[in-house]
Amino acid sequence: MASLEIIVHASSGRYAVTIGAGVRKKLPEIVGALSPQRVAVVADQALAESHLPTVASLVPGEVHTVTFPGGEGHKNLASVARLLEFLAERNFTRSDLVVALGGGITGDVAGFTAATYLRGIRVIQMPTTFLSAIDSSVGGKTGVNLPQGKNLCGAFWQPSAVLCDVDFLQTLPRRILLDGVAEAVKCGMIRDEALFELLEKPDALETSLEEVIARCVALKADVVAGDEFDRGDRALLNFGHTIGHAVEKCTDFTISHGQAVAIGMVRMTQIAEAQGWCAPGCAERLCAVLRHYELPTEVPGDWQALLATMAHDKKRSGDTLTIVTPERIGHCVRRTIALSEWGRL
Repeated sequence: MASLEIIVHASSGRYAVTIGAGVRKKLPEIVGALSPQRVAVVADQALAESHLPTVASLVPGEVHTVTFPGGEGHKNLASVARLLEFLAERNFTRSDLVVALGGGITGDVAGFTAATYLRGIRVIQMPTTFLSAIDSSVGGKTGVNLPQGKNLCGAFWQPSAVLCDVDFLQTLPRRILLDGVAEAVKCGMIRDEALFELLEKPDALETSLEEVIARCVALKADVVAGDEFDRGDRALLNFGHTIGHAVEKCTDFTISHGQAVAIGMVRMTQIAEAQGWCAPGCAERLCAVLRHYELPTEVPGDWQALLATMAHDKKRSGDTLTIVTPERIGHCVRRTIALSEWGRL
């Protein structure tokens, strides 16, 4: 199958998201067009012996490789500081380039490093997980965690290009592949009923993987074009995340991001149905598709502890919290509610 190309329009300019088997081979052309003197390929240590050497060998000119430990425990300012020092020690300038090779954590850490080094150098995102391919590699959100919560420190920094080589996804353990399905289901829930229906087919990942990725990326590109800096409808992409981020933190990240988002979407849909905001039966249908992909649907632990953690969510403003709730499959809306009211839902 030929590669697919989706254009993202941002204030810094337009860039292409290229999706397909073997599209990493386009890297020399893309890097050559940007004309950097130096390129730093950043990956987590799990890719040091697999994908990193192959990608580095494709980069024309002077290339440096650097790894950092993977996992949410290393998505922090300490990792960013080490990468900043790596670039500074090698005299990288604003005309140079970072390639973020890996999943969402690598994309966030390397992207935030690129956003802050010399107040911004260019970055190419090369996602290697399903989750990062359909979500975090597109749209320019970068950032790291603080002890108080997820993604509390970050910047909007759009990539110069995104190369999504689906061959990388074929090497993923199934549990990691399925972890990304939650974000695809989220896209279907908020604005694409046809995508949701596609994911309800039992063989969707085997027969329609590139279509699923492309539909998710196209949706995100459309949302980003209308609300690049997350002041309006881009918040719809946070469906399930307010609760999900709290689940991650309260379980010390033993529950993965995709699993936590699945739990968050179900709980928010159940709340919406109970409040009469959502058509009956949506939660049941959502649970069915998530369970098919072996994703959890039950809130773990103490709900009150989760509520306390949500009080630190970055979508809080004063004594109110913006939440995203479904009205039906394929249509979600934003609601601003008082924290005191949220605690009673």
